[in-house]
Amino acid sequence: MNISFAFISFLIMAFVSVILGSIVFLKDTKRKRNIYFFLLTICIAVWILANFLENEKIGLFWSSLALRIDFIAAPLVSLFFILFCLNFPEEGKIPKSVIAGLYLLTSFFCIAATTNLIVGNFVFVHEKLIYSTGNLYLPYALFHIFLMSFGALVILMNLFKYKGAQRTQSAYVFFGFSFSAATILALNLILEQIVFIPREIARFGIYSLLVFETLTAYAITKHELMDIRVVITRAMAYGVVVFSLVASFVGFNLLKLPLAVGILGNVLLGLFWAYAAHRLREFVQTPLEEKWITGWYDSDRLINTIARKLVPVMERQEAFEITADELKSAIKIKKVDILTGSE
Repeated sequence: MNISFAFISFLIMAFVSVILGSIVFLKDTKRKRNIYFFLLTICIAVWILANFLENEKIGLFWSSLALRIDFIAAPLVSLFFILFCLNFPEEGKIPKSVIAGLYLLTSFFCIAATTNLIVGNFVFVHEKLIYSTGNLYLPYALFHIFLMSFGALVILMNLFKYKGAQRTQSAYVFFGFSFSAATILALNLILEQIVFIPREIARFGIYSLLVFETLTAYAITKHELMDIRVVITRAMAYGVVVFSLVASFVGFNLLKLPLAVGILGNVLLGLFWAYAAHRLREFVQTPLEEKWITGWYDSDRLINTIARKLVPVMERQEAFEITADELKSAIKIKKVDILTGSE
């Protein structure tokens, strides 16, 4: 992969992360969930850049330092994630002793990450920084798994606890987290200890974070949230687009091509996705909504159909009947008497 292009990509991702957090924070600077989400996005941005730099040819010392920062930022990500979940969608009453304990454990693991107690003995193997695990690696990993799992459980319980908009908000966060967490835990924590994972594949975990951040930011800032089934279908559609986009760039950059060809290919691939991403999303999303969501309809198609059929109509009553028939057919309205004047 061309390092300049890859670095710019990760820099943009980190910038987007901070922007999403800033938008949420500025929406209401006093709400705890907004504050914790903002801090979470800052830590994720640091983690993104550190994770990128640790596997680049910048020297063993600097790569090792980047990996240390990676392992220092990760506990902070877990901390602010659990605090966000405990205050979403409404602020929770968390005992001060629990908050103090979380901060204490997080500080302990952040300090431990600067020593060989968690990771050490760094060496490059096939352009990937390899490390040995220390005595605290298992507690460190369990700390992350517990906080992430508990946070996900809190959000999952919110789906049953709340109704309406708050339930839909929780659905956005839960689906975004599930997608990102499954990818990160598999590629960046578990599988790395079992088999060799190429850096290009391991970075899928980084890309997946934007799915969680984007859906969460949308859930917080959007006033009129959609039905939960719409959340699922749109999350699936956007997931297909993101996966296809990332897979195409990763697959292309895995090819051993001359520098000029690689740059040109990435530019052309970017232009292609600028044109095709929206169309692919609609191609996937529309059939899902039509088949799964009761009462779903395409508003633009419905308006165009009604307008086309009303062109030759001169009588008001006939116009009402045509409009009523189309509404009844598309939106599944059972009583349209008020339109036709039958009552």
